[in-house]
Amino acid sequence: MNIKNDKITTGQFAKLANVPKHVLFYYDEIDLFKPEFVEDNGYRYYAYHQYYAFIVITFLRDMGMPLAEIKDYLDNRSPDHLTSILTQRLDMIEENIQKLMLSQNFITHTLDNIKIAQQSPLDICQIKETHQELLIISQESPTRNPKDYLSELTAFSVDNGITFVNYIGTMIHRDDVFAGNPRNHSFHYATVLGEMDATNTITRPKGKYLTYLHHGDFDSIYKGYEAMVDYAKNHQLKLGDYFYENLLINEITVKTVDEFIVEISVQILE
Repeated sequence: MNIKNDKITTGQFAKLANVPKHVLFYYDEIDLFKPEFVEDNGYRYYAYHQYYAFIVITFLRDMGMPLAEIKDYLDNRSPDHLTSILTQRLDMIEENIQKLMLSQNFITHTLDNIKIAQQSPLDICQIKETHQELLIISQESPTRNPKDYLSELTAFSVDNGITFVNYIGTMIHRDDVFAGNPRNHSFHYATVLGEMDATNTITRPKGKYLTYLHHGDFDSIYKGYEAMVDYAKNHQLKLGDYFYENLLINEITVKTVDEFIVEISVQILE
């Protein structure tokens, strides 16, 4: 090894630290990490003990800290300063973990919806066993008017920080459905995909649900409700208070509303 006065060259230090030489040149230029010794001809030499300082720089950089902040820390390093920096970074890491978990849960939820849509018969009534599900719900619609649907959906998503608005569902009261008014929504709802502090949650109980997968746009969805009402009457089923609309296949998956698949379900009371 080419050693001069117990120092190592830029190339040797770069190999030791597993970085390109130009990184060391740049760090020297911005006064972040300078060589121990520079000859008159410009050759840089580093001490072995500098490796440990370089590891600190790499560690902080990998955590996402800007180089200017790293330089400020190195110029004013202390246990208290490091504690403050690491605490802030820990909070950022926790926030990123929550975002990644939310994205993971969204992907899983989307794949589950696609699987249901692909494996279930369309446009017929069926009885399915459904698992318990935690839902966040909106305030009850003051008008239950279809004209207010979009504005109320938007307010619900904003108020609750719901990013994936494509999977906000609708709850319609049984009385409206049986009266032939299935577009008179009572609530918006969304499946809870991650940790949240919301208090406006309900648990949709597990059990048997009368289910209908409507294939098409929302203008023709009344046909699904009519089929479910007829099925319930013919089989003398006692139904729960609310029908749930869940958009399984939406504009994320298909190009036109004619290809949408909406799951309509209502609990069957024993």
